Formats: sequence, C-alpha cells, structure tokens
Amino acid sequence: ISSAKLGYLLEKNGIETEDLSLQRQFSVSDVDNGESSFLSSNHTYSLETADGRDVGTISISTGGNSGDLKIESAGGERGIQSLGLNESASAEFTLTAYDGTTETSVVTINGENDNATISNIGQTVFSEDSVSDNGSYAQDSVVRVSDVDYGQQEFAAQSQLANFTVDGRVLGSVSSTTAENAIDAGSSNADSADVTISNLGEENGFDSLNQGESATATLNFASEDGTASESYEYTITGANDQASIINNGQMTFGENDVLDNGSD
Repeated sequence: ISSAKLGYLLEKNGIETEDLSLQRQFSVSDVDNGESSFLSSNHTYSLETADGRDVGTISISTGGNSGDLKIESAGGERGIQSLGLNESASAEFTLTAYDGTTETSVVTINGENDNATISNIGQTVFSEDSVSDNGSYAQDSVVRVSDVDYGQQEFAAQSQLANFTVDGRVLGSVSSTTAENAIDAGSSNADSADVTISNLGEENGFDSLNQGESATATLNFASEDGTASESYEYTITGANDQASIINNGQMTFGENDVLDNGSD
C-alpha cells in the first residue's frame, strides 16, 4: 500500500474555506493474483490539534486499486486557518487491502502566521473644551486587533501613555489599556483597547491653547505576533477664549475724599 502525497500540507494549500480533494492518492499492489485492490470503504477522521481543537476532517474513500483523500476545513476562525505558526493538526487513519494487509498513516496540516489587523473606530480630534478641566474623556474598546490564528488576537503592549505638549508645556495626556482577552480565535473575540484623554485644566491645560494652536500626542499599537502595527495621532485644537476685565477700584467718592487741587 502506498501514497502519492501523504505528509505535511501548509494551511494555505487550498484548505482555507473550501475543501481540497486529492484523487487516486493511495494505491495497492499484490503479487497474488486478483488481490491488488482495497476493501471498499468510506471513513471520516477529525483533524485535531495538540490542545484538542477540531479544525476540520479528512475523508478516505477506497475501492479497486486506488483511494481518494478529501480534506475539509471547519471554516473561518474555527477551521484550518486558525492554525498558527509552529502549530499543526493531524489525523491518523488505516487503509486495508483486499487480503487484510493494513497500512496506518497520518495526514498533518502545518499552520502559518496569518496577518493580524488593527482598527480604530474612536475619535482622534478634540476641541479644547471637549474634556473638562482636570477631567478625562474615555472611549471604551475603540482600538481593536483581530487575528484568525487561535489565541493571537492580542496587543503587544497592554498599556501606554503619551503627553500633549506645546513649546515644552504638558497640557494633558492620552493613554490606552487593553482587555487582554486572547482566549479564543478570530475577529469575533478581538482584543480591544480603551483610549482616555486627560486634561490638566485651565491655564495649565487645553484651555491655554490659542486659536490656530494645537497639541498632539501619538499612541502606537502592535499585534502580539508582530504582523500588524498602527500609529494614531490625537489632536487637541485651541480656541480664542473670551478675555475678562475686572475693576477692583472704588467707583463712588464724596466731595471731601479728594483734596482741592489734589488727587486720590
């Protein structure tokens, strides 16, 4: 009993969302007259990872002197595409010839490091009045990283902070923290980061920006597996705040409050 192509297959070798059919994959020969054939059979076996995930199946069909192999993915983020680099899924099966001779083989699918994606659905430009003095404005779960590879949808840095500065003055900051929820596969359970804008307040904060003046700060995000990175610049724009004039002096005087030919 022999196989034409048995061994290791890469996950992208046609087994992403569709199936891969390999016709006449197996053959049998026997010097005994009339025995160069398989027992007719159709069997399906699970493709299983070392941690017990079923990512697809293989089907073996034998009859006559040949046999076919069909590999099917469970599909999407639960299927063969969820295999990461240095991860594999395998299925063991046994072929039986007409005279009872058996051959046990293994089909193994090797994973690859699929590219992650990072997206930002949050606000990045704010007016100086968007955040109250000595206060903060939080955007929940606005930066997200997705990766079809199982357990890799996570940010490399779990927290970070950058200051808004103008001419060396620190007016406030932008920071992010992530949920660290990389316990599953794919975009349906993408890791997410909260982004918070903080204002130092009044003459030391965003209100100190003039019309046409702005302060910027940048956050840098990268996926844990290193296949994706994005930088997002956050901007605070200034406005022409109203000035105020105050008179603390006396406005009403008696006639004797000021000396003749004098002043007060």
